[in-house]
Amino acid sequence: MELMRMRAVAVSLLALPLLFASCQTSDYDDPAPRSYPRRPRMAAGGMLDMLPPSDWWRDPQIANAVNLSTDQVAALERLSKDQGDDLEKLERDVTVSQRDLRTLLDSDKPAEADIMAAGNRVRDMRLTIYDRELKLLAAERALLSKQQWQTLQEQLQDSRRMDRGNGRDRGGYPGGRGGFPGRGGRRPGWPG
Repeated sequence: MELMRMRAVAVSLLALPLLFASCQTSDYDDPAPRSYPRRPRMAAGGMLDMLPPSDWWRDPQIANAVNLSTDQVAALERLSKDQGDDLEKLERDVTVSQRDLRTLLDSDKPAEADIMAAGNRVRDMRLTIYDRELKLLAAERALLSKQQWQTLQEQLQDSRRMDRGNGRDRGGYPGGRGGFPGRGGRRPGWPG
């Protein structure tokens, strides 16, 4: 009886490494998870993808290519000063409101009315950001000629392509498109 118990223990000990090894898998070889429709991506801190990054005219490469006049630069500086501070404050506020909503959702027994109120605050702030960004986009576009606008768009596309080529997404995070291994980006710690 003791011999059989010892054999069972020995077999179990030999089987453990095999069982452990079989449980170790890598999701790098698995197909990418099904992606869900993306919400509008905040570009330059907001909802409008076509909105150029803030202070784009201060980038010498872009400014030289767009060939801005001194009057245009001064007008862009005024727009940035007038609208930029408000947008930054709104973006900070929406981040705080989102955190408050998450905290409320994670609480023991949140009231439906409280969740709706917190969610509506986030929605209203996002709408305000969208309106401000649209106003900024319209003002910047009105300052530029058609050729300057097209050159700006080309410069921004080239910049985005370079970011993706360096294994970085638009936000500067590793991993290409989504920043996640196996979803079109370079895997952290892997060559290539």
